[in-house]
Amino acid sequence: MPDLRDWMLGMWSRLGRGQTDSPAPQQSPPCAAPETLADPLDNQPWVKLVEECVDLFDELDGQLKGIDAGGSEIAEHVCLRLQEIMQRCGVELIDQPGAFERTLHQPIGTRTGLSTAAVSIISPGFRVGRRILLRARVRFAQDHSDPAHEDAGPAWPG
Repeated sequence: MPDLRDWMLGMWSRLGRGQTDSPAPQQSPPCAAPETLADPLDNQPWVKLVEECVDLFDELDGQLKGIDAGGSEIAEHVCLRLQEIMQRCGVELIDQPGAFERTLHQPIGTRTGLSTAAVSIISPGFRVGRRILLRARVRFAQDHSDPAHEDAGPAWPG
């Protein structure tokens, strides 16, 4: 009887040549909201999983400044992976700078003058359909001669 290693190598080689014992069924990704529902928000287990992922992203993203370089690198990697996974599963990323929208953006720092342009995204937000799960953290355009508004955190690499 072949051992597990031999069996796995055999399967790997058959998969590489497109040969399997049974055809793989064509399915949507396991995390995707069912297409039979008119609104993905009707799938409560999926929504709960997405909400938990967004909470984890927000928690890690909020801790980036307070941890050492090694921990920060790991946390950034996990945040980026969560972002990628959620996008593949139908969650829309809110990461486009532009005119400030109260429902989509959370301002960091204070606004100087009448500027309403969110010139940079500090951290992305997430939405599913009409529901905003996390507003994007944004920095407003500012007068660069005002030193009180210089440190609003690093711009999100996105």
